[in-house]
Amino acid sequence: MIRLFAFLVMTVLLAIPLTAQKTIGKEAAGQKKERKFNPETIESVTGEIQKILQISTRKNMAFGTHIIIKTHQEKLPVHIGPSWYLKELEIDFEKGDLVEIKGSRIEFEGQPTIIAMVLKKEGKEFVLRDQNGLPHWRGMGKKKMGGGNGHYKSRT
Repeated sequence: MIRLFAFLVMTVLLAIPLTAQKTIGKEAAGQKKERKFNPETIESVTGEIQKILQISTRKNMAFGTHIIIKTHQEKLPVHIGPSWYLKELEIDFEKGDLVEIKGSRIEFEGQPTIIAMVLKKEGKEFVLRDQNGLPHWRGMGKKKMGGGNGHYKSRT
């Protein structure tokens, strides 16, 4: 009986640090995902491209294209999609290009941001995500991944 009691006590004592590590690990890793497409905040904006960024948030992750546009009211970051996918669609950006973006307005890193769903440029329309924010490139990128290392490149 004493051995059974000792075994139960040891099991409980060993389980407590493991549970604490999982909780602390998630908080330390910043697993609060704030980049969420919200179908209820879809809007259209038109603006001139001020800056083009190629961003990779994690090592070995493909670069994503982000642009900063200037509208009549604000400068607004826009998350477009993976650079390899935009290349396949033959979408290229230059500073000064006029674009119309339909997408979800969210708060990202403390500032208003648009996650692009539809992009219109030079009379062409490119559908990037569906009404729920699911990307059209989903499932295509495994062979295209790589090249990123947590950095960004900027073209102004």
